[in-house]
Amino acid sequence: MAIYDLLDNSPFETQWTSAVSIQPQSHIVCWSCPGCGRGTTYPSDSFDVTIEGGKAYPDFLRCGAYPFLLVSERVIASWRNHCIEPIMTYPIRVTASIDTALQPADAPRYFRVEVLGECVIDLAGSGIVVTGVCGRCGELERRPLSVRPLKILEGSWGGNALFRDQRIFPRVIFCTDELKMLSVAEKHTNVRFDEM
Repeated sequence: MAIYDLLDNSPFETQWTSAVSIQPQSHIVCWSCPGCGRGTTYPSDSFDVTIEGGKAYPDFLRCGAYPFLLVSERVIASWRNHCIEPIMTYPIRVTASIDTALQPADAPRYFRVEVLGECVIDLAGSGIVVTGVCGRCGELERRPLSVRPLKILEGSWGGNALFRDQRIFPRVIFCTDELKMLSVAEKHTNVRFDEM
């Protein structure tokens, strides 16, 4: 069975608008490690977005502010009809636009998707060398920082159609042929599947 890295296709399909900024409507997750200095800030669930550019709204909306998976209600309905799980969804509103004739009022309903299916990335098999571990937060120092394609550790994937490594690569989403074929059949826009 083929496994794919699920991405928006915005770099290659410039007709689609993108979300360029986030206005949180929920609790903000904010953490910083006193040991290594790493940290992050992001909304815990729902948020509003400002879109920029493009001539049309896609099914897979690129989020330039933070690497969230944002999809249209049409995609969510399709996934639910075909039992693509486990996922959590949070509504997203388009509230402003920049450098586009698109109107926020015309936007489809979008959702932020948090994928709950899990796997573990085989760091050595992916060509990643661990050079250190933070003693406070456990964050890995690695070389190179990012590499694709990634290899999944044998036996770590639970068989879900959507899944991710929640610990090391939480914003890299993987999927199976089942999801790819569904997206192709239903003509979901602005989506790309890079085979692992």
